[in-house]
Amino acid sequence: MATVTAQRPLAHLRRPWVLELGLVLTLYWGYEILRSAAPHRVALAFFNAHAVESFERGHGVAVELGMNHVVADTLWLSDITSVWYQLTHEVITLGVLLWLWFRRRESYRPLRTTLVVSTLIGLVVYWIVPLAPPRFSLPGAVDTMLAHPVLFAGWHSITHLENLYAAMPSLHVAWATWCALAVVVATRHRRRHLAWAYPALTTLVVLGTANHYLLDTVAGASDVLLTWLLVAGVRARGTH
Repeated sequence: MATVTAQRPLAHLRRPWVLELGLVLTLYWGYEILRSAAPHRVALAFFNAHAVESFERGHGVAVELGMNHVVADTLWLSDITSVWYQLTHEVITLGVLLWLWFRRRESYRPLRTTLVVSTLIGLVVYWIVPLAPPRFSLPGAVDTMLAHPVLFAGWHSITHLENLYAAMPSLHVAWATWCALAVVVATRHRRRHLAWAYPALTTLVVLGTANHYLLDTVAGASDVLLTWLLVAGVRARGTH
């Protein structure tokens, strides 16, 4: 009996990686559908955007417009930020998930749970607090991905699953923060903290492309970090 109980927590380690990947992709597809199904409530989305703008101006952190003009005025920078915004979000996150599964299996489950729960929290906020991104609501902002289309930028929608007013929190920053967290938690390499450069650069990208406000990026990073503390706390209590 004791042997069976001891082996049960390790059952997920024997799950085929294809099944786990299918589960993750199914959850992601479900998230995309639910996000696109969120009511747009355009008037409320712009009202909330103006509230965010006022808060940032009042606290001297309204950096979006200046950063956006730097990107918009520099063609090569527009191209780089556009490619970064479109590709890294899914590609690097999936890569880190696969790396955890194959190389750091003992850390996979709590980190995967953190990613899923923090994403669901973001989805709930999208439904409750619609927010127009700076490229729509901030006077003078340039939609750099539309002005200088690269790859899929400028397409109306490839999957027809989109929500133009789901800016709070920034899941680009949230997932980038999760990737860095995974590297820091799952390794003991002395340079592992360099991984935090990834969410830092992603923050610059989403601000420069006028896709998010600074507060969106803070909310995205906080979502993941607070969720990790919750998951780690529950896990620690479960081992006692």
